[in-house]
Amino acid sequence: MSVFSGRTRNNGKTTRFVQPISLLIIRYFLYILVGLAGLAMVYAILFSNLVVIWPSSWANNHIDATMDSLTLKPAREVNDDDIPSAYHWQTMTKQGEPIAGDMSPQMTSSAHKVISLPKQQDESGKGFVSLVDGRLSDASTLFYRGFRLADGNWCVLAYGTHPQFVSRQWRDHLPNPDILASFIGIAVCTLLVVGVAIRAGRSVTRRLRPLRDAAECVQNGDLHFVIAQTDVREVNVLLHAFGDMRDALNRSLTKQREARQTQERQISALTHDIKTPLTIIRGNAELLQETPLDGEQQTYAASISEASQRVDGYVQEVLDITVNGAESSKTQTFDRGRDLKSPDRDEKAELVPVRWFVSQLLGEARQYIALTDLQVRIVEHGIDGFPEDIDSGTGITGFDMDDTEIRSISSTTYVFINRQEVTRAFMNIVSNGVSYAPKYSAITIVIVNDKQDLLLNIRDDGPGFSEEALRHGTEWLYQGDRSRSDSAHHGMGLTTAAAIIERNQGHLTLENQSQGGASVTISLPIRSEETA
Repeated sequence: MSVFSGRTRNNGKTTRFVQPISLLIIRYFLYILVGLAGLAMVYAILFSNLVVIWPSSWANNHIDATMDSLTLKPAREVNDDDIPSAYHWQTMTKQGEPIAGDMSPQMTSSAHKVISLPKQQDESGKGFVSLVDGRLSDASTLFYRGFRLADGNWCVLAYGTHPQFVSRQWRDHLPNPDILASFIGIAVCTLLVVGVAIRAGRSVTRRLRPLRDAAECVQNGDLHFVIAQTDVREVNVLLHAFGDMRDALNRSLTKQREARQTQERQISALTHDIKTPLTIIRGNAELLQETPLDGEQQTYAASISEASQRVDGYVQEVLDITVNGAESSKTQTFDRGRDLKSPDRDEKAELVPVRWFVSQLLGEARQYIALTDLQVRIVEHGIDGFPEDIDSGTGITGFDMDDTEIRSISSTTYVFINRQEVTRAFMNIVSNGVSYAPKYSAITIVIVNDKQDLLLNIRDDGPGFSEEALRHGTEWLYQGDRSRSDSAHHGMGLTTAAAIIERNQGHLTLENQSQGGASVTISLPIRSEETA
């Protein structure tokens, strides 16, 4: 679609007018200006129409005519019908006693002064004015004119220089027209601005709705939606950019999906290829065990058979993650109050004595590290009955022992886990540490009983994790950490370990040691014999 300054053309058909957003804004300003002009016109009509309001100069211009019509009447015949509502009036006796009128007491007092103070004939010669400070008004800005009636009594008229209602009832019960007009004008202007703002807001919201709909489609994963067009040029430009972004995102996701499918096929093929020689190794190891062997040879053959079974489990785990995704193996956050035998627990999970289980882990770690040029250092804190060559926690860094509640792990302390899986996760982490540790350095394994958790901490003296790896190191096939990456690793070790630990209601934490090197901690909830 090509957008012109007037209408748009789509497939040869003329569609609705497309306007710049400035024209839309000007239109609503014009609404306000037209409303204000209409209000001003209403004011002009009201203030110039004698049926509703006396203009501000009317009383002064007609005072002489009003006096002429009253001087021919006696005081007892003067009433409201004879005097326009632009004036307040009061008739008085020759001695200044009030007879009739609509003046307030304060105005009556001022009227009494008019006939009591020294007087002089006014300019018309038809009445008298009081000589009060040389003015013809009192402090209330009202002008007073006093004159004699036909019977010799007095009549005093008071008037101002502001508009006044023609209706005497309106004059007496409503604010002055100037004040009332101001309040009405403010109220009408406020309503006008608010109304136009609401109208403009709805209009803009309606024109922006295609953007909202497009964003909702992207949020819901629908990248095949059609973007509608509006009658505002700038919004159409945004919609066009949004369409480009949709297309780019769609292409990117398609490429990622294709790459993932290719990767899954390659890994599936790789795992299938590994299973064949692995089966051969396992079968030969079992056959070897059936031949006459001495004790040491039997141990080696059993170790080969056990290791081949473990590798077969690893291959199956990689295949499951590839097909179902790494997240499929994770369960919900562990609730310590939940029944250990609840349906969402691993069916192969069992109560395992902590002291025995830790001994098994350390034995496998020692056996594996012994095949390398690295040393192993094992540190425990809070576990009774360990061999004498294991440190008792002296020099442990990374754990605040002063703030940690240390409880002795006895033979009656358990963890509820899938032992084979957790062992696999532990050895994956040890293997990673061995891969990145410098030659002739040490792998340190720290076992701590911290409040309600068993902490298994594996440390190496390698380059440590980058900031990016600390955030994404457990994600599927993450290989962004070049400082801890080589061709032998494909981003599955920590991912598999994290998935296993989460499935066993634990938590995996990646850190860097203050003195350098990586630190990975497995946290597993522990139970005593009573709670087990």
